[in-house]
Amino acid sequence: MTTILEPLYNPITNKYLIDLGIAGITILLNAISDDLEGWEYIYKASHIKVGAVNWTLFAVYLTFFVPHFFGEQDKLTIFSYILVVFWLMVLGCWLVVGTGQSWKSHGTTSRVALIGSPFLLAVLSFAIFIFFDYFFWLI
Repeated sequence: MTTILEPLYNPITNKYLIDLGIAGITILLNAISDDLEGWEYIYKASHIKVGAVNWTLFAVYLTFFVPHFFGEQDKLTIFSYILVVFWLMVLGCWLVVGTGQSWKSHGTTSRVALIGSPFLLAVLSFAIFIFFDYFFWLI
């Protein structure tokens, strides 16, 4: 499994380029499909379903990096906690989507889903991986 995912890990900059590519593609798709304007593409999802899909893709993408940390137990443990938090957020987003028109009544969770813009998630991913790649030893 790790040989299939090896292009994600080596060279180390691949994951950052993939992040930017995913963000660019989803921003383009949001621009084609919905009515956001200008800077809204950077900090917001166009609809609750779009935000839930964005968070899901982000969590799946992060999950692919679990094999990368198998050799380093401390990193794997902390990364696993981060993954659990994101998967709980994804579950919450999809529960809100499942409520149909009443999703606005689920204030906090629906705001999390709507904040799930591609650019924000790419920056969040950058921050996570830069921490794990370069600053983890400070713990």
